[in-house]
Amino acid sequence: MPLLYDPTQAIAELSKADKKLGKAMRRLGTFELDPKSMGNPFQHLARAITYQQLSGRAAGTIFGRVKDLFPRKHLKPQLVLEMPEKALRGAGLSRNKLAAI
Repeated sequence: MPLLYDPTQAIAELSKADKKLGKAMRRLGTFELDPKSMGNPFQHLARAITYQQLSGRAAGTIFGRVKDLFPRKHLKPQLVLEMPEKALRGAGLSRNKLAAI
């Protein structure tokens, strides 16, 4: 995934705008960001919704059960729409979380 900006130009502009930051960046050396693919954005969104207002352990259990309902544990919008609501609710999703997903 390519960067949407020129890192050399960004460093130059930040260094000009903030002398202390510029000094720190020069001390740290070459900019070597290698962004990775974020994977499945829908699954990340579904996870975030599942975790809202729940303890980490409870949310992790529920999200694990939800993922277990799908092939290779990958949530995709069409598959979620095709999954019976009863199955998703049985995994622990509330009606509101299911509606949001």
